[in-house]
Amino acid sequence: MVHLQICGVLYPGDAKENGKLLRLKQQFFLCSASLQDIIFRSKERKLGKGSWQWSEFPSKVAVQMNDTHPTLAIPKLMRLLMDEEGLGWDEAWDITKKFIARIHKARPDLESKLPSMRILDNNPQKPVVRMANLCVVSVHTVNGVAQLRSEILKSELFADNVSLWPTKFQNKSNGITPHRCLRFCSPELSSIITKWLKTEEWITNLDLLTGLRQFADNVELQAEWASAKMANKQHLAEYIERATGVSIDPNSLFDIQVKRIHEYKRQLLNILGAIYINKNSKEMSPEERKKTTSRTIMIGGEAFVTYTNAKRIVKLVNDVGAVVTNDPEVNSYLKVVFVPNCDVSVAEILIPGSELSQHISTAGMEASGTSNMKFALNGCLVTGTLDGANVEIREENGE
Repeated sequence: MVHLQICGVLYPGDAKENGKLLRLKQQFFLCSASLQDIIFRSKERKLGKGSWQWSEFPSKVAVQMNDTHPTLAIPKLMRLLMDEEGLGWDEAWDITKKFIARIHKARPDLESKLPSMRILDNNPQKPVVRMANLCVVSVHTVNGVAQLRSEILKSELFADNVSLWPTKFQNKSNGITPHRCLRFCSPELSSIITKWLKTEEWITNLDLLTGLRQFADNVELQAEWASAKMANKQHLAEYIERATGVSIDPNSLFDIQVKRIHEYKRQLLNILGAIYINKNSKEMSPEERKKTTSRTIMIGGEAFVTYTNAKRIVKLVNDVGAVVTNDPEVNSYLKVVFVPNCDVSVAEILIPGSELSQHISTAGMEASGTSNMKFALNGCLVTGTLDGANVEIREENGE
């Protein structure tokens, strides 16, 4: 029965203790299987090519940990190296430190939980392993996922550790692949960029996009760009009608927010804004409404299985959408749509058709964000909290 529980539901609800334990077992299973597979494949590749040297292992393979539970890879690798491979503690520890790096998503709300460099919190009521501290001690490199976050790591969250290992802490801002996030999902816009830059090398070197600035006022480029955007909007409108039954106007402003449903990501604030727009529109005369910009607000994302408030936000978006869509007085000027089953493939239709996108997470809570990069790369105006990668996007794009 245990194996059925571990494999039955990935990331079960962890609101209760048994859910937390099941999650821990799942992550241990995933870490253990991955590490054993890495070791097996490394040895397999070495067959017939000389003797196996463990000192070469970290130069051939690397592991980057991107969350709390993968920290289990540290003690698991130590156990495999010592108990299964017969290495001593010092050699196993040296290999582990060279083999593993850590991505840390610094969040001020967690700082109070890390008051020192201590790994074990010997609370007699409930002993705790401080996973973040275990990571910092054990890995060769720690990085934040945006420049702002990396500075918080060094100046606040792990200041004591920095005093011991100043070169261990780096910044590696999150990134996206232009090939997938622009060339694949918006070939029309990609072709225009290639035409005006006279090269496809921008796909692997985004710095070349600055070459478009000299053509910013060129009416021919503007017309081609608008045509590509309209083609993407029409494609998106067709998809929305198939997926939801709601007909939307490609000539309206497409205002899109696509991300995990969470209180700190503030889809609730977005839908309250839609309610406010609807209220204002209802109070206008027909002539006044004609002077406004028609807007279609689309919100998509997944709510975690036990996250009640996230599910309530999804229901509210759907309820507001139903009210607005069925109101003949305003539905020519405002539509609200919840995009169901919003996976990567759906996002590849939504993002190219976007004109305005909300990235309004509560300040201090967004480690970096990558959807903001995808929207910006597809010629969308990003409205965002000055946090995470939004800071760097503003620096690159200018104010």
